[in-house]
Amino acid sequence: MSLASSERTFRDEGATLPLFALMALVLFGMVGFAVDLGWVYLNASRVQNASDAAALAAVTRLPTVTPTIAGSEAEDLAYELANVNGYPATEVTVANTLRPNGAINRYQVKVTVADDVPTFFARVFGIDSMRVSRTAIAESLPPIALGGQSATFGDGANGFWAAINAGATNYEHGDPFNGVGPSGTWNGTGTDSIRANRSTTGYWYGVSVPPGTAGPIDVYVLDGAHSGNNSNSIRYSNRTGQPWDGGSSFTTNFQVHQVDDTLYDFTDNPPYPGCVENLGADTYPTPGVLVPNNDLLPYVDHLCTINPPLAGGVFPIHVTTSGNVNGWNSFGLSATGPVSIFGLGSMSLSNTSGSGDTLSLMNIPEEYAGRTVTASFYDAGDASGGTTMQVNPADANISCEITRYDNRQFVGTGTGTCSVNTDGSYNGGWVHMEFDLPATYTCAPNCWWTLTNTVGTGVQLHDRTTWLVNLEGNPVHLIQ
Repeated sequence: MSLASSERTFRDEGATLPLFALMALVLFGMVGFAVDLGWVYLNASRVQNASDAAALAAVTRLPTVTPTIAGSEAEDLAYELANVNGYPATEVTVANTLRPNGAINRYQVKVTVADDVPTFFARVFGIDSMRVSRTAIAESLPPIALGGQSATFGDGANGFWAAINAGATNYEHGDPFNGVGPSGTWNGTGTDSIRANRSTTGYWYGVSVPPGTAGPIDVYVLDGAHSGNNSNSIRYSNRTGQPWDGGSSFTTNFQVHQVDDTLYDFTDNPPYPGCVENLGADTYPTPGVLVPNNDLLPYVDHLCTINPPLAGGVFPIHVTTSGNVNGWNSFGLSATGPVSIFGLGSMSLSNTSGSGDTLSLMNIPEEYAGRTVTASFYDAGDASGGTTMQVNPADANISCEITRYDNRQFVGTGTGTCSVNTDGSYNGGWVHMEFDLPATYTCAPNCWWTLTNTVGTGVQLHDRTTWLVNLEGNPVHLIQ
C-alpha cells in the first residue's frame, strides 16, 4: 500500500466524527421534541377534561340565564369546576352558543380552558412553554312540555281533562302506566302486552314560573275527587267537555315539588313543604260553573301557595292514586300569576274534543333542531264514525313516520302534517309518530305543535287516552 493511499484512508475516517456529532445533535433534538410533544399532549387532554367537566356542570344551571351567561350561576359553576381541576378563572372562558339564526341557545354552554405548558428540551431552542386551549360545548334539554300554554290545564276548556286510573284498572281503559295489564288480546296481535318501563308511578305536571316573578303563586286542583260511577260526574255549564269519572272510588294524590338544578330530571325534586292533597270520593253539586282559582266552590281545592325564587323555574306536581280498584278519575289544575301548566313528558287524559278541535300537543323549541322526537298515543280513537288524529308541526317542512303497537308495525309517512285514522284501530294499543327535525328547524314565535281531531258527523269524541313524548338520546351530553 502506498503512502498516498494510507493518508487518504486516514483522512476519510476522521471526517465521520463531525458528521456523527451533527447527526447525534439532530437525533437528540428529535427525541427531546418528541418528549416535549408528548408532555404537551398529556396536558392538553387534562385541559380537555377540565373544559368537559366545567361545561357539563354549568349546563345544569340553564336555561335560567337571560340574556347572556355573564355573571350567572352557570358561569360561576364553570369557573369552580375548572379551578378544582387546576385551572384558575383567568384561563377559563364561559360563553353562550348561538343558533343558526343568531339567537342564544338557552340549553347549551361553551367553556374554553387554556394553559401554558412548560417544556424541557425545547428550551434549548428558546421555546420555554407551549400554549394549549380546548373547548367543550354541553347541552341539557328539559322534558318536553305537553298539552298546555296557560295557567289552567286539563279543565275541559281546551279539549281535554287530565286523568288517571286506579291500580286494578285494565290498561285498555286508556292508561298504560297505572293498572294491571290487558284483559285480553287486543287488535288481534297481543303485541301490546309489553308496557313502557317507567321509573316512577303516576304522572308529572309542571308549573312553570318565569324569572323575576314577584309574589306567591297559588295552585289549585279542579274536580280532583272521584265523584261517582257515571260517565259525566258533573256537567259544568261553562265547559263543553265534561270530566269523566267511572268504576269504583279511590283516592287521587297531588304533591307539589320544589325547583332544583336538574332541569332534565324532575323526579328527584324534593317535596314542597305543605303542598299535598289526598282527595278521596266526593259528591259534587250539579250543574255548576267552574272558576279555576275560586276555592269557595266545592269542586275547587286549594293545593298550596308557593313562593318562587327570583330565577323562576318549573315546580313539578306528582299525581298518583291510592286504592287497588277498577276506576278512573278526571281532574284539572290551575294557578295564579303569569305561569303555564303542562304535562312533563307524558300525560293521561280524557279527550273530549269534537270534530275539528285543535289541541296543544307539545312544545318543541328551536334548540331541538337535528334531534328525533317521537309522539306516542295509547288507546287513541275509541269513537266510531271515522276518526282521524293529525299532528301539525310548527315547521311545515318536517316529515314523519307512523308505526303501530309495541312492535312498531309500519303504517305510513307524511310531510307537513302527520295524520292517522284512529277509528277503533288502536283500542288498547299504541300509535307512534316519529319526527326527524332538520338542522334548519324553525318555529318562532310559537313552537307549540298542535293536534287536530276529526270525527264523523254527529260523533262526539270522548276517549280515555295517554300521550307520551320521547326525545332520542341523552338529555345531558357533550356535543363538542
